[in-house]
Amino acid sequence: MTDDGVAYFVPYAADHIGVFDTKTDDFRKIDVSDSSSSDYKYSNAIYLAGIAYFIPSSANNI
Repeated sequence: MTDDGVAYFVPYAADHIGVFDTKTDDFRKIDVSDSSSSDYKYSNAIYLAGIAYFIPSSANNI
């Protein structure tokens, strides 16, 4: 959860990241299908100093 009330749902085996704004009850998806050809995209994520870092499951970089 970010400082401004946004929650990111990080997929393990999906092609979208979910973004939920708790202040407006707005939910949207970000397509990440072009960022990786693997079925298993991310293993986790962390929000630190205003930046959301998505940790890849099958990649050698963040």
